[in-house]
Amino acid sequence: MIMNSSRFVICILLMFFLLYELSSGAESAASRGWQNPDIGLTLDGVIDVHDAEGSWKSQGITLRGAELIVSANIDPYAFLLGNVLISEGGAELHEAFAEFPFLPFNLKAKAGLMLANFGHWNRFHVHAMPFTSEPRIYREYADGLLALKGIELSWMMPFDHYIEITLSAYNRIQGHSHDVDPSCGSTSVTSKTADQIAEEIGAEKHGTHWHGSDGEILYEEDLLALVEEETSTEPVYISGNCRPEGFAYGGRITTTFEMGPQFSIDIGASGIYQNEYKRTQKTELNGLTYSKILYGADITVFWHPLTSNKYHNLQAGAEMLGSYEGFERSAGNLVYEDYYNRIGLFSWFAWRQSQLWQIGAFGEFFQSNDYFRNQKKRYGGFATLNITHYQYVRLEYSRYEYPGVIDGVNRLMLQYDATIGYHTHGRQR
Repeated sequence: MIMNSSRFVICILLMFFLLYELSSGAESAASRGWQNPDIGLTLDGVIDVHDAEGSWKSQGITLRGAELIVSANIDPYAFLLGNVLISEGGAELHEAFAEFPFLPFNLKAKAGLMLANFGHWNRFHVHAMPFTSEPRIYREYADGLLALKGIELSWMMPFDHYIEITLSAYNRIQGHSHDVDPSCGSTSVTSKTADQIAEEIGAEKHGTHWHGSDGEILYEEDLLALVEEETSTEPVYISGNCRPEGFAYGGRITTTFEMGPQFSIDIGASGIYQNEYKRTQKTELNGLTYSKILYGADITVFWHPLTSNKYHNLQAGAEMLGSYEGFERSAGNLVYEDYYNRIGLFSWFAWRQSQLWQIGAFGEFFQSNDYFRNQKKRYGGFATLNITHYQYVRLEYSRYEYPGVIDGVNRLMLQYDATIGYHTHGRQR
């Protein structure tokens, strides 16, 4: 009996020892696993058809990109994210930043290359928007969405009501876009193609645009204009300037109002200023520089019924974007600087009826960012078939009314999007 009791006690002790080792091992594995990164890949392709040349034409299937995103907590104090877009023209870094979300006094900071905290749609990549094509007000006034290198410091004010203020400093104002308007064909007097011109000046192609030797984003019309004005002394964009006057400084304030259990409203206002945005090439002006201000305001209304908010919801909103920018003009032998204020408005709604279907519409009008101040309009609608949570097919119709450019043009875009792994952008509900 004594021997049996001893064996029983020894077995019990061994069992507890094994359980302890297993639990400590699992805890150790869990503590190691928290740094395993979230990885996601999104494929975004479109078939684009338009009647810009009088009859319906298409360039076939366009791969706007395969977007690879990797993110994880570095430690309890910081978060790291990298985003690379792989397109037909090669790989391109879209985002690479460290975020510090738990600083004292309700502060958080971001540093690196990031989608700037400006406006509503600027924090979304195009495939994450409810429509296929990005708002044209960004292309007109900022050359595309603002993916900027810099630092952002945000402060959530210590009130019961949510208000957040962000102050930022960036290398410069520089837009970025893989989305283009329908083309009516080149009107250039040169026989060179955009690819030939890019090769001559050492620009590298990325999707539908090129990167110049100084990092400037160039589109086809920019390259063709270089040949048309080979002796031009137009102002140039300033890059590599480390003086305080050469950086762009911005800010944004956002707040949210909860209108009962189903409705909420996001409101924000943004601005970015760069004192030395462009510099003259005319010797008689002694290095005169031109500044630029981007400013905007946005409001978004969300309706999410508590019983079925994931597959039955509505969002609607409007975003205003303006630009106050200096241009160089000449009248006879007189050369002078001239500043223009331009403003545009983009509005939209997206209604999700069920798990499968979402429909919506958009419209925008804006003034051209040049001397002529033409009134431009673009409007349309879309329908999305959500095959599952991870892939969808979307059909979008839009009409362009750009006087003297692509006036009265209709466009159809069929988009396919698929995602594996983790992927998110912006303030999503």
